[in-house]
Amino acid sequence: MIRLANSGISIDLPRRWDAQIRSAGGELTSRSASPLAPLDATPSTGSVLHAGSFALPAERGDYGSGAVEVMGGSDILICLLEHEPEAAATALFRREGLPSVGVADFSPESMQRAMPGMSGFQRFFQVAGRPFCLYVVVGHHVTRGPLVRSAHAVVQTISIVPKS
Repeated sequence: MIRLANSGISIDLPRRWDAQIRSAGGELTSRSASPLAPLDATPSTGSVLHAGSFALPAERGDYGSGAVEVMGGSDILICLLEHEPEAAATALFRREGLPSVGVADFSPESMQRAMPGMSGFQRFFQVAGRPFCLYVVVGHHVTRGPLVRSAHAVVQTISIVPKS
């Protein structure tokens, strides 16, 4: 495993995974088989983490547009998006702590945009007053069991510390 960290967010990556963390200020930290460009203009005002079991395309949106189109049936995409600090006080972000990722939580209806065969998971939460959305996509809904277990193992390595 390789640890990638930026802006108080870290993740341990399995071999061959690509990832990038962009801080709210635009600083990039990446581990990639190919060069990654800055992410597209985004609605989130905080940090954005993308991690994939496949080569991430240089151009992609916060919720993985551009990446889900190149995923195969055995691929996983993890997106972690930080929202503006004020959002932590809203009902949407009332859950405290990084959510668990379970097989029953995945559904084709949870995709940001319907993609044939794919399945998604989305949860809003906060850690230390920092509001986030965790969005995970697996390449095939029917065979999601092992993919979700792999995604869960990677998500559980994510660490978020309070902003200083």
